[in-house]
Amino acid sequence: MAPFVETFIFFTLPFNIIGHIKTRWKYLSVPKWFVLISSLLFAFNHCFNITYFLSSLLGGVIWSVFFLVSNKRMNNSYLNTTILHSFYNAVVMLLNYI
Repeated sequence: MAPFVETFIFFTLPFNIIGHIKTRWKYLSVPKWFVLISSLLFAFNHCFNITYFLSSLLGGVIWSVFFLVSNKRMNNSYLNTTILHSFYNAVVMLLNYI
């Protein structure tokens, strides 16, 4: 369930909020701010120690860039990012138990 909730809270909501702000402030670069804000929010949610924070920050950058690319190409960025995040979590859990 975590990827569904996290994708919505840390990627879909910030993307919509930043996109709404952009309509009022034309000089705002949505992709740069979106990647920065969503990655930091995602990393702070996974702040168990510094190593985990930094790896989550990198993961947040990957998920947010994937979200943007998916939004531009397929227009179903929430579902695509959730599936990728779920697959990643499954692989990490599998590797931890092997």
